[in-house]
Amino acid sequence: FLKRFNVEETINTVLHHEILLYNKLLKVIHESLTEMQKGLKGLILIDERLDHLNRRLLANKIPEFWLEHSFPSILTLRNYMDDLRMRVKFLDDWVRLGSPTVFNLGAFYHPEEFLTAVLQVYARKHTVPFDSLSWITTPLATITPEKITKEPDEGIYIYGLPIEGAKWDSVDKSLAECGQRELVSVLPVMHLLPTQEKDHYDLTKTYECPVFRTQNRGSGALGLPNYIFSIFLPTKNEKPDHWVQRSVAAFITTQ
Repeated sequence: FLKRFNVEETINTVLHHEILLYNKLLKVIHESLTEMQKGLKGLILIDERLDHLNRRLLANKIPEFWLEHSFPSILTLRNYMDDLRMRVKFLDDWVRLGSPTVFNLGAFYHPEEFLTAVLQVYARKHTVPFDSLSWITTPLATITPEKITKEPDEGIYIYGLPIEGAKWDSVDKSLAECGQRELVSVLPVMHLLPTQEKDHYDLTKTYECPVFRTQNRGSGALGLPNYIFSIFLPTKNEKPDHWVQRSVAAFITTQ
């Protein structure tokens, strides 16, 4: 990695940091499972820690020891492993195939660091103060990232944000009520564009939708803050307060 990528470039620094974190997590998982196998074969004594690990695995729950080194997650163990595979594949493809056209925000251990890096790149390019920047967030016409073959001139494309309590009406290009059985749906690809504009949105017709790491919306006293940033979604048929009362929010992972 260090031979192919200039880690002094802001985005590459973030990528390098992400790879180190995931490598550490994968090492913890691999070593603990290898130890568990030895214990089950009678090659080593199963102590209290290994016994606890075994009980968590059998209950389809993430071992607490893994979570100490992991991104926050409230998934079952099976879904957590699927999520981890998706994250590692995204980063592996990035290293092997080059920077993606559309970024999966849910693949980042620290998505807020990546978003900050994009703002820093923009600030340096345009010689503007970093702390003067915010986001213009525009939903695109497609939910499928593969249909987008060219990166934007400015900013980034992101995909894969599930939204809870409402859905995106691609015809009306607006937030809409979700049906009884569609509590969680997925937002389309979003264009995130840095801006110095202070009042870009009419907040009587736009819902400021928070994006969280997990569906546990509160932030614990320990660990990473759950809130990442906000996206701005048009709401034509309802006032923004309607969605506030519905507690509509987006997430980078859902159960």
